[in-house]
Amino acid sequence: MANPEIGSTRALPLSVAIEVVTQGLRIRFGRSLVTIAGVVSGIAFLASVLTSALARHGVAQMREAADEAVRMQNLIESESGPLRGRGVAVLAWAAPSAAETHLVDHLRDQGVQIAWYAADPALNPPVGARLASDPPAAAEGAFAVIVVGEPAGVAWPEVLARAARPVVAAVIVPALPT
Repeated sequence: MANPEIGSTRALPLSVAIEVVTQGLRIRFGRSLVTIAGVVSGIAFLASVLTSALARHGVAQMREAADEAVRMQNLIESESGPLRGRGVAVLAWAAPSAAETHLVDHLRDQGVQIAWYAADPALNPPVGARLASDPPAAAEGAFAVIVVGEPAGVAWPEVLARAARPVVAAVIVPALPT
């Protein structure tokens, strides 16, 4: 049962068939390159946007921590006077926040002597801080006492009695959950 509508066909020479196949592959390869270039460009753009957002967020956090450190220093100095050349005791029961770290580093850079007591030996003291064996020893001669974390079992009268006069106690309480 032959189909009467299909007439006779001519055989395609092998060279022409190879040329048609080669041209099709070349076109498909070109389209693949364009598609791949579009996907790679999209990924690069997404990476750029995400990196930029991450950098802006990091800079904003650093700026907020620095502003908070300046606010804390102004609060302490409004009560005790300028701290340059004086001593400050830092009693750490927890790792300092970024703002507290900025505050201690900024005070140290201004020539304030830092006495450091950490309830946990794993808490690293700031560079140049005098290490103290207990809270009263850290407060010896201090004009301000900065408490980081929630202290437990501290004899505050003994701590404050060994500090210089007047004493400012700055208790930094962690943010409450919202």
